[in-house]
Amino acid sequence: MHRRSLLKAAGAAPALLVVGMPVGWAKKGLELDVFQAQFETTLLGVMRGVADYYRMALSTATLFGGTGHGFLLNISPTIEPAGPYVWNRSHFSRLAKNLGFELEDLGFYTAATPEPERSKVEARLLEALKEGTPCSLINMENQLITGYDETGFLTAGPWPGNQEFPPRHLSFGSWRELGAEIHMNFYAIHEVEAAPRDQMVHESLAYAVDLIENPTQHTHAPFGIAQDGYDNWLAAIDEYGSSHGNWWNAVVWGECHKYAGEYLAEIAQWLPAVSGPAGQLSRDYAAIGQGLIRASNREQPAAEKKALVSNLRTQELATRDGLLEILAFLRTG
Repeated sequence: MHRRSLLKAAGAAPALLVVGMPVGWAKKGLELDVFQAQFETTLLGVMRGVADYYRMALSTATLFGGTGHGFLLNISPTIEPAGPYVWNRSHFSRLAKNLGFELEDLGFYTAATPEPERSKVEARLLEALKEGTPCSLINMENQLITGYDETGFLTAGPWPGNQEFPPRHLSFGSWRELGAEIHMNFYAIHEVEAAPRDQMVHESLAYAVDLIENPTQHTHAPFGIAQDGYDNWLAAIDEYGSSHGNWWNAVVWGECHKYAGEYLAEIAQWLPAVSGPAGQLSRDYAAIGQGLIRASNREQPAAEKKALVSNLRTQELATRDGLLEILAFLRTG
């Protein structure tokens, strides 16, 4: 990734790089010392970057697990690559606050959004950046907004090997780099006081259980969460099992479940009284994560992929009992 910002000094406040004369927003530039982590799960790449910017003592496992995102799996009947993006993000925002993040939702915008509304959200983004607050967008991918120059916003790339997509710049007013494909949310990400760790663990694991028990409340039709997602996947493998969407969903959800396993290993250390079920769940989620990565193989025969995905479905639904055991301890212990 191209990095043009100042290096942080140990113990110093987040650095800003200001260029030019401060005569109106369009006449100056600024870039925050914030970098997007190179995860397949680009939303967590954004959050890792913001956590580092604010110098939060949070492991990557805690970021994935504490926000609940590590437990997510969302798949459409055609295994669309949009699966990692089209789900109910309100719970993510709620759980992220337990870790010390407040996501200020600046709204949803399309190619038809009129100029006054664009100007209004741009002004809020510029104000937040000037205050030293990292911002982000999601339009096809999650990207950090790291600053601005004389012509538009500077946006981070989630993968160093792909400099063309998503675009690294967003022109003021026109957003021309996105073409006609605009269905975008903006956020400003503030640092707030984190919740007690037991609350973070309790609410994140309760979310993991709710994904299994109430999957339709966490996504938008025709996408499916948890068992519904696996059912969509199994029904689509014959036609779409070698598609880009199959590969991308498997890679992203495999990464998520890997870190969910690591989060549960952390819980086993934090709470020795539940080290048994937490340790077993850690191994279970690690195995599911590895299985999901195997299912990303485009050359895998359909029958073999179906058997693998069916087994993963069974494994994931079986995690409910262990999660409930930990939750019962947290409520009474």
